[in-house]
Amino acid sequence: MKAGKIVLLVFGIIILLISLVPLLAGGGLMWVEKALRDSEGFYTTPAIQLEKDSHAIVTGHANIDLGGDWEWISWGRRWAPSDFLTLKIEGSSNDPSKQIFLGIAQVRDLEAYLNDVEYDEISDFRIHRPSLSYTNHPGTSEPKA
Repeated sequence: MKAGKIVLLVFGIIILLISLVPLLAGGGLMWVEKALRDSEGFYTTPAIQLEKDSHAIVTGHANIDLGGDWEWISWGRRWAPSDFLTLKIEGSSNDPSKQIFLGIAQVRDLEAYLNDVEYDEISDFRIHRPSLSYTNHPGTSEPKA
């Protein structure tokens, strides 16, 4: 084999190997697109059942800061998270005679609402092999309507 053909063969193999990276990444993204989206286009996690007899189930503090502008490559435009992000939380009651309320609140507002009300706080949550642990906060009052 001549030197020119060997050089072309080496370059061809290198280009083939380099092209495998975006092909595999694209295949992975296509799988995520098809396997993890619901009928409305939201990416989802498996459903987790929360069952407690207290008046509320809360999570610990979560820092969801959607304020301010994001400094991405913007060519003069400021991007806000709401330009491309929508958070959807769903829930339902297993007992049709009981209603549930889902909400997002400031910590101080939640603490004031649940003052002296029994509630459970999720202390450990795992999605991959679903598991939940709770910490009970006792109280004697009914929540305000």
